[in-house]
Amino acid sequence: MNNPNELLRSLKSLSGPFPPFDVTRLPESPGALFLQWLNLAIKNEVKEPHAMTLTSVFNITYATTGSGDIPCSGREAAA
Repeated sequence: MNNPNELLRSLKSLSGPFPPFDVTRLPESPGALFLQWLNLAIKNEVKEPHAMTLTSVFNITYATTGSGDIPCSGREAAA
């Protein structure tokens, strides 16, 4: 297949089954949750569990208000 869009759309994604996820039993820190996930991924032979994508927006913070999320500078969000 030479069309990347068709090729990517033909791949299965999030096909499960997935273990239950109980938010009431989360560890105190995101790092501890990540280590739980990483150990589970290694145990279940997930290919390249250490490959990740990180996305961030430079110098934009979103403040939550009664009318929704609005972009603002870091100084405005801290106020």
